[in-house]
Amino acid sequence: MQTKLLAAGVQIAAGPPKLFKKALAKKRSDMTTKVHFDSYGCFTSIIASTIEPYPKEGFGFLGGKTSHKIRYHKSSKDIIIQAAYPLQTAKRKEDKVEFKDLKSFKRTRNLLNCLGFDIIGEYHSHPKENLLKITKDDIDHDIEEIKELKKENLAISFKWMDLIIGINRKRYKTNFGEQSEWIKDKNKIKGTVRDRKFGYKFEITGYLFDINNPKKYDEANLFLPSK
Repeated sequence: MQTKLLAAGVQIAAGPPKLFKKALAKKRSDMTTKVHFDSYGCFTSIIASTIEPYPKEGFGFLGGKTSHKIRYHKSSKDIIIQAAYPLQTAKRKEDKVEFKDLKSFKRTRNLLNCLGFDIIGEYHSHPKENLLKITKDDIDHDIEEIKELKKENLAISFKWMDLIIGINRKRYKTNFGEQSEWIKDKNKIKGTVRDRKFGYKFEITGYLFDINNPKKYDEANLFLPSK
């Protein structure tokens, strides 16, 4: 099995206005909250749990911790995803996931605290979608989850993560064997998993909600895990 991780590089140069603007854009990007996967195993658990129910949605919870750093003389926080648990009792459809067993939903979510993790957020897939955008239903669900977690006084991250995985199945004329390839593309992660003449194309993006003002959210800066 071949696995290749690639990282996109960014060049910064001082001088003319256009180059200065590029450097300023890079600095602003660096100030965006960075989200890291603690291990390749954690990352692939998310990928596998979105392939398994395809073409229906996959869904699960994210656990981890916050890392404090100093950037540009200012304190900043990064999010580290250390655990991903798919919710097995969810009723899955192509365009949504229904949680009929709320006791199982809460038990699985709260288990992250019991195992020593902060509750970072949730992940879910958008099957058969090329353009990846957070929907109104996603936003409404995230806001309600934040309110519920704060009400129950659970240990959560300073921001709530909604990790969205766009996934499309592909058929190839050539037998590629078994391989996967991943790249960082700006704030997103893109990749392909191939199994002989079939494969899955992924585009992953994350949205972070301010837990003190849930209606305020922005795109996360995702980073590939080291293998």
